[in-house]
This record gives sequence, structure tokens and C-alpha cells, in this order.
Amino acid sequence: MKTKDAPEVQFTIHLPGNFGKLLVSYCDGRLMSVRIAGRNERRRRENKVSRPAATRDESLEQKLRADFRAYFSGKKVSFDYPLDDGKFTPFQRAVWGAMRKIRYGETRPYRWLAQEIGKPTASRAVGNACGKNPFLIIQPCHRVVGSGGTLGGFSAGLDLKKALLKLEGVDVAQMRPNKKGFLKVNIKERRPGALQLRAGQPVHCYGSGRSHPKSGTAESAESAERGT
Repeated sequence: MKTKDAPEVQFTIHLPGNFGKLLVSYCDGRLMSVRIAGRNERRRRENKVSRPAATRDESLEQKLRADFRAYFSGKKVSFDYPLDDGKFTPFQRAVWGAMRKIRYGETRPYRWLAQEIGKPTASRAVGNACGKNPFLIIQPCHRVVGSGGTLGGFSAGLDLKKALLKLEGVDVAQMRPNKKGFLKVNIKERRPGALQLRAGQPVHCYGSGRSHPKSGTAESAESAERGT
């Protein structure tokens, strides 16, 4: 775990295609954050408290650049890096640990994460934890989708989420709300009990035909991840 006020290193990775840049932070060989570099990064750097100069790890940076560029070029990559996540809650770390079990090219709904950590009624809290994920791609919150085959939320933007899933070979053509606000189920995956839901309607599980009001509504976990 990083010591208090220890210096950190930030560097950018230029990605192939139209993905832009990643901003990566690390300290003492442990990653502190991985996120898309945006317009607010300059303001963050200007407001950052001045600290002693950090020692760069050129070999770590080189490996990270190679791994992320390979991933964004469509290759399957195992991101096996030590993470500095000690400042986050045990619940958040549990959600992220379960999230890392979702394999490349696969998706799981928020309720699966909730069940995986032994909190089956905590779908909205799981959505909040997904939205606070500081390690983009490494902790694959883009593989967590909504119930009934919907795309779900994504703190970095749904366009990026769709692009990442497409990159991994996931068909996202029908994983979005239509113009009337219905949350459509992929027809190829439609099963008994998989109903077309209107936003705000309780979620129904496949094959059960019963709603589970304690687990939240169809959009609750998704909106929690978006921070709305």
C-alpha cells in the first residue's frame, strides 16, 4: 500500500485508432489509477499539491504501453499488475474482485456481481462500486451490463463501453434502450420470463416470471454507475 503523501508518477499512453489516450498513475510499482485522459486532466494537474519528485519505472511503463496498445488493437491481454486499492472500501474491493472473474469477450449483469459477493439485493450498491472503479480495463467494468440484455451504465461513457465490447467480439447491436424508453432483450437470447421492461419497472429474472423489488429497478444499478 502506498504510504501517505508518497510521490506518484503519471504518464499517458497513446492508443491506436480513435480511442485517444490513457492516463496511468503508479507508485512504488503499484498502479493507482487507469483512466481515459480528458479535457479536465490539465485542471487536475494544475490543482495538484506539489510533492517530491517521483522515481519513474521505465520498464513498468514500457510493459503497460505494450499491453494496452495490444489490447486496443484487438488482442487478448492478461493485465496482471499489483494495484494500490487500499483506500477503497472492502465492499468496493469485493465487487472489483468478482468483476475480474469476467472473461474477455463475456458479459455479466449487475445482479450476477451482487450474487457473486454474497449480497444478492445490493445491485444498486454494486452499480455505485462499478462507477468508482479506478482501473479501467484491468478491472473490466465495461463487461458488466444491465438485466434483460441492456447495455447498462458506464462512468467513462456508453460510446466507449460499446467500443470496448465490440473490440472483444461482443454483439452490442440490441443492447440499448429504444426511442420509447423500453429496455429491449436481445431476441436471440429471449427465453420464457425474459420480458420487455419499461424504465422503472421491477426486474424479472429469466425463467422465473417473478419480480425482485429488493434488487432495484431495471435502471437503478445502471444509473448508479453513471452517477445519476
